Amino acid sequence: MRKLKMGIPLLTLIFGIMLTGCVMDTSTTYTFWIGTFSVPADYSLQDGYYRTQELTRASFDWQLSNNFYNKPQYVWTEDQLFSYLIGLGFGNLPAEEEAAWLVSVNHGYIELRKGSTLYFILK
Repeated sequence: MRKLKMGIPLLTLIFGIMLTGCVMDTSTTYTFWIGTFSVPADYSLQDGYYRTQELTRASFDWQLSNNFYNKPQYVWTEDQLFSYLIGLGFGNLPAEEEAAWLVSVNHGYIELRKGSTLYFILK
């Protein structure tokens, strides 16, 4: 009986130490593909502007196989996507809104035209 009385607090202490030693990462990550492309002369997106679009699974698969073949994929949190958008020149509010939107859809993209370069983020 004495061993049982000593064992229960000891097991509780060991279990408590194990729980405090565990750090759970609750940051959700998402997979993105990033591409930069030369803008064709007749491209409809004007310089300095961006647009977003939600994609069907079939459209996503087409984009992935035709425009992002052999492009690296990035596994980022929403905050990392936000930082990337800031680096591209988005303001804080648009970067926050567009990052939140892109992580909320199953498949979609954000494209930004800067001069003759198109920056394309696919999810």
